[in-house]
Amino acid sequence: MQRHDMKRAWCAWTVAVGLAALAPSAAGAGADGERLSLEQLLERARAKQLEAQAQLRTQLDTLLGQFAPAGGTPTPADLDALEQGIVRLGTEAAPLLLAQINLPETASENERLRARRVAAALAQLDTSAVTRELLALLEQPSPLAKRYALIALAGTPEPQRVRPVVHGLYKQSAGSLKHEALRTLLALRDGYPPALIDEVLAEGEETAVGLLLDALTAKPSNDTVESVRRILHDVANGPKHALRLMRYFASEPSLAAAADTQAFVRMATSAALGVDLRVALLGDLAPLKPALNGELKRALEPSVSSADRKLREAALVLLTRLGDKNSRRELLREADEVVTKNDGWSESYVRRGDIYARIGEDEDAIKDYRQALAVGKNDPSLNADTWVKLARAYTRRGKYKDAGDTLRRSPLGDSKLKELAEDPEFKPLRESKYGKSAFGL
Repeated sequence: MQRHDMKRAWCAWTVAVGLAALAPSAAGAGADGERLSLEQLLERARAKQLEAQAQLRTQLDTLLGQFAPAGGTPTPADLDALEQGIVRLGTEAAPLLLAQINLPETASENERLRARRVAAALAQLDTSAVTRELLALLEQPSPLAKRYALIALAGTPEPQRVRPVVHGLYKQSAGSLKHEALRTLLALRDGYPPALIDEVLAEGEETAVGLLLDALTAKPSNDTVESVRRILHDVANGPKHALRLMRYFASEPSLAAAADTQAFVRMATSAALGVDLRVALLGDLAPLKPALNGELKRALEPSVSSADRKLREAALVLLTRLGDKNSRRELLREADEVVTKNDGWSESYVRRGDIYARIGEDEDAIKDYRQALAVGKNDPSLNADTWVKLARAYTRRGKYKDAGDTLRRSPLGDSKLKELAEDPEFKPLRESKYGKSAFGL
């Protein structure tokens, strides 16, 4: 008998004996006083166990049935609730869930949806009792069964047992299955082995490198920053992962060295990259604190002089946030001119408010957004996002009551408000005493 089988048998025996100990008397007496043998006590324990399993299966079947309700299609919120309902059934449900993820390639879309959610629920449970069965699914001919088993194994409490098997599947697979195996390897709780990072970077496959960067960004550290730099300073591959690389350093700006910020400046000012990507990089550069010097200004000059308004503004905003007063004057001069020429147009105030918000001057942004709402109160073309922008500015300033009032007075529907409640920027408002009323929770 394998060690894990022996462990499982011992656990089953312990449970049975424990249940037997709860019998009516320590002497093993039945309800009418007769003495019961150990076999009879164990039989009673098994009966109780079967009864509990039957109740559990009934509860599970009820939840599984709701993945395909007669009245329509579950919403994402419904699916989240069903997934958490499965999690609340507890570890005892794990063996019952295995059949739900062992799907053939002919499975319907509804069966696949349910299997993915079941697998995600398993990843949140202690699956020690079914580790062998989950690993066995990785040997099934169906890629679907393998994929859902990988999702479930991502949360395993036995990473050292699971990692070699999953790594073997990663090495021998291709396409989406290979990527799923990598997600699991990166999610295992024993961390990222340097050898795995080196392997992914050596292969250089774009999607795999992106998955690695996403995982490293969740826990940026001095231990991983050199691996990230290998990608950043690779002239061929760095631009392919520019936004992911920026997210890594933005999550922990102290890790960015001068050479790193210079690499981002080069990418942000490269005409070889698309304008939207360059604008995004310029917008995220300030927290990395590139040195405000002649070299930086010369590098940004083509962007500052660009005929593209978005690119020009992004460059001036960056320089302003780094402390360049001339750039601030230039940026606001243009915005002021638009307001002066169009003082009855609400959008002119919104545009200037956006500039103030981007350079961190939220009090002035609040004034402009409020003016835009006042000017456009009878303008059906006024964008409802102006209310959201005003609420964001209030939230950044810690004015949660004003932010909540703004959202309640806005024309936004309940579904949109609930969606905004999940926005990270609104987290302080949501957690304040005004959060529930602000988002209609």
